[in-house]
Amino acid sequence: MTATTLSPQTIGEMVSKLGGLALSPSELEELAPHLETLFSDLQTLTSIDLGEVEPETLFDVQGE
Repeated sequence: MTATTLSPQTIGEMVSKLGGLALSPSELEELAPHLETLFSDLQTLTSIDLGEVEPETLFDVQGE
C-alpha cells in the first residue's frame, strides 16, 4: 500500500467538482488531515482479500 498525500489544490478541485463548494485555503488545510485518514482507511479496506468469503444477505422477515 502506497501513501498518497492529497494536496490542498487536489482537495479544492474535489470539493468544487463533486460538492459544488468553494472553500478558503484555511478550510482546505483544516479538511486535509480528515480526508487523508478517510483515504487511508479506504485503501486498507480495498486491500482485504474477500475472495473466499460468501456475501451475507440481511433482510427483515416481518417487512418492517
